[in-house]
Amino acid sequence: MYRVTVSSELFLCSLDPCRQRTSDRFSSARAESTRTSFWDGRENRRSCWALQDHAMQKVIGITATAPITRFTVRGMIRPSRISFGGTAAIVTSMALIAGLEAANAGRASVISALLIAAVADNLTDSLSVHMYQESERFERKDAFVGTLTNFATRLVVCLSFVIIVVSIPSRLAMVAGMAWGLSLLAILTCILARQRQVSVLSEVAKHLGVALLVIAVSRVVGQWIARHVI
Repeated sequence: MYRVTVSSELFLCSLDPCRQRTSDRFSSARAESTRTSFWDGRENRRSCWALQDHAMQKVIGITATAPITRFTVRGMIRPSRISFGGTAAIVTSMALIAGLEAANAGRASVISALLIAAVADNLTDSLSVHMYQESERFERKDAFVGTLTNFATRLVVCLSFVIIVVSIPSRLAMVAGMAWGLSLLAILTCILARQRQVSVLSEVAKHLGVALLVIAVSRVVGQWIARHVI
């Protein structure tokens, strides 16, 4: 259709000079309009892309001219940062208290084990977390804050169990330690479950079941040591 129209127009223009001049003006105007529409379309597309980039930067909280480099206390204690260190400290401390009590260990031995877990084992886990974050190519400051938060969380939780063992008689220290640890684990699980928007009861039951299994295994190992080793 386009080729037939052009051919007929050229044929008529060749017969009438006035028509030819009018057609030339019309063709020039149409070409100019086409070029203007083309460039306007490109500018509109560029504007749309710029608006999309700006909206995405607002969503993820990053701007090209002023990157966020400050870390607040609220950002450091968010559940994703404290979940690993907090869970490890809770379950490890309960296992140590249950196993050493079953092995008839004294209060000094239990406190020593908890302090070793709070410092030495904590440093080992923090180093492991830091190396993992580096292998995943996290931001340097983000990896540092994650490592520091993991260490501080585990240190504080382990020291809370030390306070329980020091301030409560030996026979009640294990019961109090188990109650404290299971309560902390349940609270942390509830926070994570609400953040993930999953069933709170099922998550709490699952995590407490695993923790109770660890405690039972620790007591069996402690009783075996008390009978066959000591």
